[in-house]
Amino acid sequence: MESIEAPSKHFVTFKNSSHFIMFEEPGRLLEAINDHFLSVLEH
Repeated sequence: MESIEAPSKHFVTFKNSSHFIMFEEPGRLLEAINDHFLSVLEH
């Protein structure tokens, strides 16, 4: 992740999912995306 150049980045793990996060944990995925965008907007 250190090699990725971006203004904001972080790593999120989904312990109850494998390859299809959007189907296995849709609520948690939406929460992670929302949290990231809100943190970007605050800065």
